[in-house]
Amino acid sequence: MTATFRTVLLALLLGMASASSAHATTSAADTSIWVGTHGRVSSWRPVAPNKLVLWASPSRPYLVTVWRPVQSLRFAQRIHVSRSGGRITRFDRVTIDGERLPIVSIQRIDREVARELRFSREPLAF
Repeated sequence: MTATFRTVLLALLLGMASASSAHATTSAADTSIWVGTHGRVSSWRPVAPNKLVLWASPSRPYLVTVWRPVQSLRFAQRIHVSRSGGRITRFDRVTIDGERLPIVSIQRIDREVARELRFSREPLAF
């Protein structure tokens, strides 16, 4: 099984699982990441030109989509994520190589799915 096929399959499975969940509507808890007043993101990894996985802790990964694709995201050494009152919300921004990009969406994802996601130039189906 190729890596691209596996990534697409995982994305489709995640999409079906989230669509069939009892919490089909988005609540405030689903659209923000609690990092605390002095907290920061534990880890991050780019998975598409406009998507990255942020770990608030080793057990809490989130898929974050930024406003537009940034080709340098794949090679970025550091990013900065603004936060409001100890939370990262859709009103915050991700700064990549000096470019401030608004966050479009934040979605909690399964830890195993987050570990399997690899960078893809094609859009992910989330």
